[in-house]
Amino acid sequence: MQFITTKKSNLWKKFSFTLACSITINNLEVGKRHIFKITFWANTSNNLIYCRFNNDSGNNYRRSALIFDYTGVTAGGDSSDTDRIYCQHGSYNNIIDLPAFLEAELIYAYNNNKKVLIQGILLSNTYDTSRQSFNHFTGRYIGASDVSSITFYTTAGGMTGKIEVYKE
Repeated sequence: MQFITTKKSNLWKKFSFTLACSITINNLEVGKRHIFKITFWANTSNNLIYCRFNNDSGNNYRRSALIFDYTGVTAGGDSSDTDRIYCQHGSYNNIIDLPAFLEAELIYAYNNNKKVLIQGILLSNTYDTSRQSFNHFTGRYIGASDVSSITFYTTAGGMTGKIEVYKE
């Protein structure tokens, strides 16, 4: 499945993870476009997935999201939760036989490597196998130093899967 286009020749890193509560990709190349493609299975229900940059949990984030599911379309933004970016709007109950897919694109601001924008999608199963959701998320981060790492993490139980990182 591919929503954000990239060339296979731009594959930078690829690895698998098991029962991970967080996945950190270090040594991001400042100024380059990075694409993250993650296939994962949640290890518990009611899991949320977030991302942070440079391991910074300060008031440096803004985000918005759209969720499309069996109930319709919901828009969300959260200016009060400014210490991370939600990669989805609401929780999902993923079951071990059905994976979730996350694709995200990271771009640096023009002439400012302390600012990044991230946008992406998360496809997941909610509540049971007959209720899927499509989440589109966007976020902005403004930090004190050049952005050199990103961490994707869960709220409970962790996840198992694989990730591919592309750099252009």
